[in-house]
Amino acid sequence: MSSFRTALMLMSFVTSLAMQCLSAIPVSAQESLEPKCAEMPQGAGPRLATGPADGTYLRFGRYLRQAAKELDLRPCRTEGSLENLSLLSQSKVEYAIVQGDMVHKGWEGKKPLST
Repeated sequence: MSSFRTALMLMSFVTSLAMQCLSAIPVSAQESLEPKCAEMPQGAGPRLATGPADGTYLRFGRYLRQAAKELDLRPCRTEGSLENLSLLSQSKVEYAIVQGDMVHKGWEGKKPLST
């Protein structure tokens, strides 16, 4: 197994574990001050596509921004993994949080099911 694939799998595991821990903490939709990714201009720091206002991915994006202040990440809201992948492939965001099965399908050249 290549070191890149090993790193990708490790990152996926860590993210999954973090998401499980964070999902136990409720977040209200009123807390969301982050703009939708489609409305966020380029520049002033890398954009991170997360998920809905009341979701775990947005919460994780906020924690990641706080934990890695030197990266100056700008979490932004989306409808979820499919939109995140689309924004990432169109270079409308620099980073995206995506469900592991979506990444795996893309890695193998398969199209994800639309919702």
